[in-house]
Amino acid sequence: MNSKLRQYILKAGRVILPGLLFASGAAYSGTECTGKVTTVEIALNGNVNASIKDSGSGTNFHSVALCRITEDLEGGFKQESCKAAFSLLTTAHATGKSVTLWFSEDKFSSCSQSWGEIWSQGFYHLRLKES
Repeated sequence: MNSKLRQYILKAGRVILPGLLFASGAAYSGTECTGKVTTVEIALNGNVNASIKDSGSGTNFHSVALCRITEDLEGGFKQESCKAAFSLLTTAHATGKSVTLWFSEDKFSSCSQSWGEIWSQGFYHLRLKES
């Protein structure tokens, strides 16, 4: 494969992969938590932390770590996906829109947590909601 074709494929993958990560569809199952993003943070170790709250649904995450932009986490988001998640969270915060997080049922504990690393609880999908 020539180098120009390889570069094109790599660039296309960087654009398409994050889009697939956040694509909507009925293929997602498991536990979900929805709410408004009230804070977004990046810690010194690269953790992307967020507070997400919705009193109607009971979602109350306070400074939970969703992923880490400095390393790939086993069972969690890869670095590039984490950067896209950070962008999505800051967009949600700036626009006042809600996000939905999906978790594998066998690992998840609660939509109300503080200071935990939710990537270890089966967090696998993030969506910016329309309204």
